[in-house]
Amino acid sequence: MLQCREWYKDMKTYAPGKTCTMKLWCWNDLPEGKDVSVTAVLMSSDGEKYVTDAGKIHIPPGEAVQSGLSFTLPEKNGIYHITPVLTIAGSGKSVQGVSRRLMVTDDPGKMAELQAFGGRRTYSEDRISILENFTGTRIPAGVQVKMVAAADGGLVDKIKISGEGKKLKYRLQTTRYESRSKLHITYTTFDAEGNITNIDRTTAMPFISLAGPVRKTIEKVIGGVPEDESRIICRESAQGTVYDISMVGTDRHYLLTITDDGKLLENKIKE
Repeated sequence: MLQCREWYKDMKTYAPGKTCTMKLWCWNDLPEGKDVSVTAVLMSSDGEKYVTDAGKIHIPPGEAVQSGLSFTLPEKNGIYHITPVLTIAGSGKSVQGVSRRLMVTDDPGKMAELQAFGGRRTYSEDRISILENFTGTRIPAGVQVKMVAAADGGLVDKIKISGEGKKLKYRLQTTRYESRSKLHITYTTFDAEGNITNIDRTTAMPFISLAGPVRKTIEKVIGGVPEDESRIICRESAQGTVYDISMVGTDRHYLLTITDDGKLLENKIKE
C-alpha cells in the first residue's frame, strides 16, 4: 500500500546520484540470535545491478530490529527496483525482502508523463497511454488495440521492444491469477504491424502445489526443498514439463525437465 501511495498518489521521484536512507525491519524467528549483513540491490529495467556496501546488525532470538538502509542512487534516469537482502553470518544464507520501485530522474515532469504514473486506458494523440508507460515510447494505435485484445483481461507486466523498422518486435508479458498461489504468465510477441508471431505460456506456483513424484525428484536434484518464497515456473515441452526453479538470494536457476511420474529427463543450471 505504501508503494502504491508513493507511486500513484504522491508521484515521488528521486534525484540521480542522491544518497537515500530507508527504514528496514528485520525479524528473527529462530531460537538463537543472528548476526546479519544488510545490502540493497538496485536493478535497472535493462538488468544492470547496483549493490550497496553491507551494514551489519544483530537480531536477538524472537525479536525484530529496525535498521537504516543507506544507498546511493545511480546517475542514469530510469525505473529501478530496490530489494533488501539479508545474509546470515557463518552460514552465508541470504534472504530477500520485498522489492519496491523507485523513479530516478532529473526531469520529473517528463519522466512521469512517459513511464510511471497512470496514463489513459486507450490511445490518444495528445496523452500517453497505459501501455506506453511500460516502454517510454509511443506505440501505434493499431498495435495497442491488438495488444489489449491479446491480453484478454490479464494484467500487463512488461512490454519490451527490439529491432527497428520492419524488424521491430514487441514482447508483451501478461499475468492471469487462477488462485492466490497459482498464476498463468503469457509472453506474446508482435511484429511491427501488431500481428502475433509467437505465444509462450507458462504457469507459476509454489513447490508444495506440485505433484508428489515431481517434488521428490526436485528435492533429490537440488539437494533439498526450495525456499517458500521461491516460485516455480512450469512450461510444457515435447518431452515433459520444464520446471524453472529460482533460488532465493542467488541468481541460480535450475531448469529440470521431468515427466508427470517424476522421471528426470534433463538437468540444466543457469547462473
